[in-house]
Amino acid sequence: MAGLNTNTGPTSTDAKDKLDGAIIHTPSSNSTSASSTLPSAHAMDTNPDPDVDLTFFQSVKKYRRIFYYSLGVTSAILMYGYDYVIIGTISAMPSFQRDFGELYTSPSGKTEQILPSLWLALWNFISPGLQMPGAIVAGFFQDRFGRRASLALGSFLSAVGVAICFVSNLPPESQIDTRRALFFIGKGLQGGAIGMVMATTQTYLSEILPPTLRGPLLAFFPIFTLLGQVIGAVVIFGCLNVKHGYTIAFGSQWLFSVVPIVVAFVVPESPTYLVRKGREQDAVRMQTRLTSAQSEGVEAPERVVERIKRDIEHEKENALNGKGAATYMECFRSGNLKRTGIVMFSALIPLFFGLTLLGKASYFVQIVGMQANLSVIVLILGIVVGLLANIASMWVVDRFERRVLIMTGLGIAALLWGGMGVAGIWSGPVVVWYTAGSMIAIITVCGLGAWPCSFAVGSEVSALDLRAKAQGIGWFTAGAGNALFGFALPYIFNPDEGNLRAKTGFVYAGLCIIGVVITYFFVPDMKDRTPGEIDHMFDLGMSARQFKGWRKPGLVEGIDEKVVEGGRVCQCPPYLTAVIRGRTRGAYV
Repeated sequence: MAGLNTNTGPTSTDAKDKLDGAIIHTPSSNSTSASSTLPSAHAMDTNPDPDVDLTFFQSVKKYRRIFYYSLGVTSAILMYGYDYVIIGTISAMPSFQRDFGELYTSPSGKTEQILPSLWLALWNFISPGLQMPGAIVAGFFQDRFGRRASLALGSFLSAVGVAICFVSNLPPESQIDTRRALFFIGKGLQGGAIGMVMATTQTYLSEILPPTLRGPLLAFFPIFTLLGQVIGAVVIFGCLNVKHGYTIAFGSQWLFSVVPIVVAFVVPESPTYLVRKGREQDAVRMQTRLTSAQSEGVEAPERVVERIKRDIEHEKENALNGKGAATYMECFRSGNLKRTGIVMFSALIPLFFGLTLLGKASYFVQIVGMQANLSVIVLILGIVVGLLANIASMWVVDRFERRVLIMTGLGIAALLWGGMGVAGIWSGPVVVWYTAGSMIAIITVCGLGAWPCSFAVGSEVSALDLRAKAQGIGWFTAGAGNALFGFALPYIFNPDEGNLRAKTGFVYAGLCIIGVVITYFFVPDMKDRTPGEIDHMFDLGMSARQFKGWRKPGLVEGIDEKVVEGGRVCQCPPYLTAVIRGRTRGAYV
């Protein structure tokens, strides 16, 4: 390092003059000055994860209780996936189209039974539309009454919504708008309940999972979403030619609402929530239930709770320094704004690669020209292939960086959507099957990386003290995006409006490209990072591309301390070590 006199004695004055803003300390120096040059890190745990070298299966063995509890909580995700495909695919059932639709005569003179674009748009809008306030309410409710209570209440409200949908066909045919309105209300209540349940589930899992399991097990979201969709699609297919078969599909949703209520009474409460409430003894007790004393190398529950407490105290210290309390407004202030923006973008990634349209693939390919029976088979095939891809993603996410997986998935999806759009310029059986094949390929590619990584990034980026509020904002954003596209899509592809059909692929190709650009510039890689490390890196104001290279101060041979920030290190004699940030700002030992 030019200009640094390494031959001076053990005083730091000369070296300090040589560095731009750096403060150098020798072994005899007081280290308190060092901490003043950087954001306060003494109140949080910035130690790297000790399990970073464990494989996925080794981590599961070590934290098997956490794995089993996480598996139980995924019943809520299963409910979400099942409800999503039942509500989204019910419009493809001839019996539903007959009871809730109308006859439409095309300009060519062909008559077909369709659902009016206005009502289809309203039905597509209301569920994700009310998911937004449901997610926001979950943020308040979780912090007031706990994660388990929020999960139970949301599941109960979902069951009530199912009941309304179940009786929506009771008004006479002359009052068909009343039928449509009842179905609208039931879907809306379900949407609000699902927003509450999903925000709570993501908060809970992000708080109890160790860093090595955070990425792979948050892949449970797309895995069990698709598993629920597979079950739902099979039910839809079985009821396809049954009179009022859609009511059977509605009734089957009650089972998936009851299971999460039972799970909410079985799983331990989140220790992070209990620490925030000042109930540290209860937190230790819950952490004891989460970990197994028989597993070698598992950290003592008391130490885990103490680490959580230090991280939360650091965040509260920031609040006392003017950064605000744990409120929704704090999520959009100062250093939290960037983190909240990443949470919101992560929630939109499934929207960008087309999950809204893929969930309605059965109806969409019918519009392109496929028969109803074949369209449901294509839907089931796509869900099964996507499910297998997401199961494989548990290994992929454990091995590769989040940023790389998101950009790769969205990039390939852009090409596939673009190809589908080009094919849509023509018509015929080839276009129909090419469209179906493209949609299956997209869910497979994105299921391997972009989709599961969106949950991992959105879960781990927020501060612990704001975790519940941040997840509420994330699911609010997802609901807003899904509501917007759910309302707009029928006007884009339906034959009585935009009539784009397969050319809708051009819209999603553009969104995927936008997603790649945003990911490159703003989404950091936080794989295997502890909450304390993530807090510290955001406090340092590092760019997204610098996160991967950062390492915590640690002892190395021949050097008192070595810190890597922004990927640059100054190697100095044992009595003189400097950390380089930017142009040597903030160096310390």
